[in-house]
Amino acid sequence: MKPLILILLFLLPSLPLSAQGPQWIVYNTGNSGLPANYSRVITIDTNNGKWIGSNGLVKFYNNWTVYDTNNSGIHSNIVFTVECDRDNNIWTGSINSTPGGISKFDGVNWTNYTPQNSGIPSGAIVNIKFDSNENLWTTTGNGLGKFDGTNWTVYRDTNSGLPNNILTSLLIEDTIIWVGTQLHGIVKFDGINWTQFNTSNSMLPSNRSSVDAFDIDSENVKWFGTLGGGVAKFDNVNWTIYNTSNSGLPNNYINSLYIESKNKVWIGTDAGLALFENGIWSIFNSSNSPLPNNLVINMQSDIYGNLWICTPSGLVVYNEEGIVSVENISHEFPSDIILYQNYPNPFNSSTVVKYDVKFRSNIKITLYDITGKIISELVNEEHMPGQYRFSLDGNNLSSGIYLYSLYSDNFLVNTKKFLLIK
Repeated sequence: MKPLILILLFLLPSLPLSAQGPQWIVYNTGNSGLPANYSRVITIDTNNGKWIGSNGLVKFYNNWTVYDTNNSGIHSNIVFTVECDRDNNIWTGSINSTPGGISKFDGVNWTNYTPQNSGIPSGAIVNIKFDSNENLWTTTGNGLGKFDGTNWTVYRDTNSGLPNNILTSLLIEDTIIWVGTQLHGIVKFDGINWTQFNTSNSMLPSNRSSVDAFDIDSENVKWFGTLGGGVAKFDNVNWTIYNTSNSGLPNNYINSLYIESKNKVWIGTDAGLALFENGIWSIFNSSNSPLPNNLVINMQSDIYGNLWICTPSGLVVYNEEGIVSVENISHEFPSDIILYQNYPNPFNSSTVVKYDVKFRSNIKITLYDITGKIISELVNEEHMPGQYRFSLDGNNLSSGIYLYSLYSDNFLVNTKKFLLIK
C-alpha cells in the first residue's frame, strides 16, 4: 500500500464502536457502588477496568467492587494514589503516615509495604509511578523512594540533589525522573545528575507543584501544573507559561493535568475543568455543565475516549461524541470488525491493541512505518467471532510514528496511528 493512501486512511473517521450514550454521566453514592462521593484518583488498567481511590479502593468494570480494610488486605481506606503496572497489578498509596505505605494487589493477593517491614522512605505516599524498567518510584513526605521489586533506594536532601524531603508531583520520562516539591520547585534526576528548576533560575512561575499535574506530550514536552502560577510547558530549552492573564485558564491553582493527545490537554483547577485543544480554550464548570463540583482533582481517559474526572462530589465521565460504556460493548458477538486505538498512546515500551471480529474470517494486522514500509505482520490467522487483544512490544522499534492496519479476508478494514517515545 502506498504511503499516501495509508495516511489518507488514517484521516478517515474511525468505525463506530457501538451505540453511544450521553455526553456526561455523574456517578455518586446514590446511583452507583461508590462508597463515598469524594473521588480522589483514578487509573485504568489494560482491560479498561477503572480503579478509583475513594473510601477504599473501588473497581468499576460492568459492576462495582469495593476493597477496604474490612473485606481485603488493603492497608488503608484513605487511598491517595493508584497506579497499574505492566502486569496489571494495582498499587495504592495512602497519604496518612499511620497507617500508611503502599499496597499491591495482583487480583487475588495483597502485599503491603510500610516503614516497619520495608525500606520505603515514609508511610505518607503522594505519588506512585513506574519507569521503563518497571522500577517503582514514589514521592513521599520524607523523600523519594525507588523499588526494583526486591530492594528499596531512598533519596533525601542529605544524600541527593533534592532541596527538600516533602515531595509532591512525579513524572517519569523513560528512566528520567521529574519530582515536584512543596516549596522548592522541580528537580530532574537522570540517574546520576540532579538539576533543580525554580523561580530564581528558570521561568517556572511558582515553586509549589501540584500533586497530579505533571504530564508529557508526544513531542517529549513536559507540562507542569503549579499552585498559584498556572501551567508551565518545558521543551528542555524553552518555557511557555499559561495563566489567567494570557490564556483561558479560569484559575492559576492547578490540581490535575492530563494530555489526551498532542493538541488536546485537560487541566483541572479550583474553578472548573479547562480544555486546551488546537490553541482554543474551553471551560467546563458547575454552571455550564453537569460537573457537580468545580474542584477537579484527577483525570484519566479510557480506550474508548471517555474522560473520567474525579471531584469531591462524584466521579464524572465525559465524551463529546457520546459516552461509550462497557455495557454498550458486546462481549459475545461484536457488531462489526473493529480496530480500536491502542492504549496507551504514546508509549515507550509496550501498548495494547484491541479488535473485534463478528464473522469467521482471516485477520491480518500489519505494522508500517510512517513512509508506508512494512515493519512486520503482527497477526495473520483465522479468527472465530469474539473480542481480541495483544500486547505490542516496542523495545525493538525506534522512536517515531507508526501505522497499523487490520485486514479481513484481504480487505482493508481500518488503520490507526501510534507514537513510540524512547
